[in-house]
Amino acid sequence: MALSAKTKLKSVSKAKPCEICGGDHKCSRGADGLLICGRPPSPEQVPGYVYLGRADGDPQFSLYRRADDPMLRQVSRHPVAAKRSGAGPTTNGHADSEGSSTVVDWEARCLELIGNLSQAHRSELARLLGLPETALDSMRIGNTDSGPHKDQRGESLGPCWTFPEVDAAGKVIGITCRYRDATKRAWPGGKRGLTLPSGWMERQGPVFLVEGASDVLALTALGLSAIGRPNCTGGRDHLKELLHDLPAEREIVVLAEYDAKPDGSWPGRDGACPPSRNPCHFSRLIL
Repeated sequence: MALSAKTKLKSVSKAKPCEICGGDHKCSRGADGLLICGRPPSPEQVPGYVYLGRADGDPQFSLYRRADDPMLRQVSRHPVAAKRSGAGPTTNGHADSEGSSTVVDWEARCLELIGNLSQAHRSELARLLGLPETALDSMRIGNTDSGPHKDQRGESLGPCWTFPEVDAAGKVIGITCRYRDATKRAWPGGKRGLTLPSGWMERQGPVFLVEGASDVLALTALGLSAIGRPNCTGGRDHLKELLHDLPAEREIVVLAEYDAKPDGSWPGRDGACPPSRNPCHFSRLIL
């Protein structure tokens, strides 16, 4: 099993059932805090726990750790992303918020931020977005008390929620921040990617393509299949790869931002209508 080869396991019991599914058999706990669940709930993100993927060689079992587990900081890549991309643990070199050259492991940073998300943070975000808290379960949302962006005085803009952006293989390549005043900015040094909620491919009906994490959460709360691009022109190469094998009969609906400007320009519409040379086509456009 992934991440458990050196972990001594102990089966759950009626006296101490599984933290993930509540069952009293089939599941196990590792001595180092790893949780192995044989009947994981859906969606796979459980409040207070981080989903690490399916067990290698026995996919009926799913792996979890508590969100505050210090071992998460040692996990460099999500096992599912690593398996799909066919690569081992990697890091990306970028400039950090201070401008110095550094190597950033965005998956590890994402997991650390998830560990900061308290129930109070979660409830506040759901309230601000006007969504049920369960809608947040489909995304690996994190939090920090001091976001990386600064105001004119050089001080942090304050606490913010964080949302991972991934490539077509599911690897975290950047993080976006949402502050309490609804300001949204990309974490310095990362790359822009897609917002992919868990289970988007399995949901029935069209795939709705929107901008940003909050729109993805809203459509997911309605039971729809939704994925997000970072802005009206971003993510095309990732979308091309992600949607390449989507069945031809499955419709892709692009929801363009209604942001027409006084000068006649319309960024949302123009960005949602890719040029004919762009292989990432869509089935229908809704303004």
